[in-house]
Amino acid sequence: MTERVVPALPLLVAVFANTPAHVQLVVSLYLAGIGAGQLVYGPVSDRFGRRPVLLASLAAFLAGTAQCQDPGQRCSSWVSERSSKPVKCVGRAAKSQ
Repeated sequence: MTERVVPALPLLVAVFANTPAHVQLVVSLYLAGIGAGQLVYGPVSDRFGRRPVLLASLAAFLAGTAQCQDPGQRCSSWVSERSSKPVKCVGRAAKSQ
């Protein structure tokens, strides 16, 4: 992933009209989230099997997507009110774009 993103950082800065440091932070947080997800889903799928964990994850994703599709809801404020501090930081970074 990083082999493809690093050469594109100047383009990402221009497209999102942001600073290089902010774009690098978003990419770093994305990669950290992917790594943390592997640490969680690996043991959970070993315990319950791959299929139930995949179906539960898909259901959670679809429920979150459905909630964010409602124009009356503010998904980013919902996340920032009900989540931990790291998620709030990621939400603020994404919201500022």
